[in-house]
Amino acid sequence: MKSVMGIVLSFFILSITSGQDSLSEKKVKLSSISQFGLLVGESGESATIQLINGIKKDKWFAGFGAGIDFYVERGVPLFIDIRRDLTNGKNALFLYADGGIYFPWLNFIQKEQRPNSTMAPGAYYDVGLGWKLRGKNKRGFLLSAGYTAKQDKGKTTFPTWNPAITGFENTAGYYNYKYRRLVLKVGIQL
Repeated sequence: MKSVMGIVLSFFILSITSGQDSLSEKKVKLSSISQFGLLVGESGESATIQLINGIKKDKWFAGFGAGIDFYVERGVPLFIDIRRDLTNGKNALFLYADGGIYFPWLNFIQKEQRPNSTMAPGAYYDVGLGWKLRGKNKRGFLLSAGYTAKQDKGKTTFPTWNPAITGFENTAGYYNYKYRRLVLKVGIQL
């Protein structure tokens, strides 16, 4: 998990430094988005934190993102983010779409609840509509709402009684959960 934390820390450092650089001769600008969100689904409510770094040109933004998703089981989504402004002006509506891989990162209690389990990465996506309020230097406050899903899959083993061998044997069970949620996010774009 040290490597996952290293990746998240790298994105955070890049978000601080890259928001100020630009390639003005090509009208392509480096941009960074930091977001906090509320997730609401069938299994309750939780939070998410995301850092996205990429490039912005005209009405388009594309970048790579990482975050921490606390819904049901903690995990780290790594994804590609694409955004498009729908309106012109200081305050703009935008569409966004994220897609990538979700890596489970269980805390101590979650590991205790699944003692004989192995986790595997799953799919992650997030789509929605937002509103950008621009301030000075093209920085903006973001408010967005969308639909997001993550996949949690793995294998668990448990002992079962087998009278033919007069004892216990390990039986494998496979699971594949899909958590579908609504998300409300607030953030800042540099």
